[in-house]
Amino acid sequence: MKKILGSYRIIYDNNVVQTLDLIRHEDYTDIIKVKEAEIYNIQKENKWKDNDTSKQIKAKLNDMFGCNYFTNKSPLYDAYFTGFLYCDYFEKKYKNCVVKKIDDSI
Repeated sequence: MKKILGSYRIIYDNNVVQTLDLIRHEDYTDIIKVKEAEIYNIQKENKWKDNDTSKQIKAKLNDMFGCNYFTNKSPLYDAYFTGFLYCDYFEKKYKNCVVKKIDDSI
């Protein structure tokens, strides 16, 4: 079952354009992070290689959330309302950032 809330186009102040899907932050913490830890342990036991189990988990996560997403508690989601991206990566400076919804729930 898809858990994507919608697709968004992000235009950064350096004119880089990115398309990402919005997901719930709770899904990220309760599902994605848990499954990523499981994948990590599987790969660690398998000398850092994928096996059928880790591939199946990755495929299921990709089916549910896609491969490029942001959460409703992220700086990008805040930029949807403010037009500015505030992030520690930018030395805590505001940067212009346009976030436009391009698709409703999928």
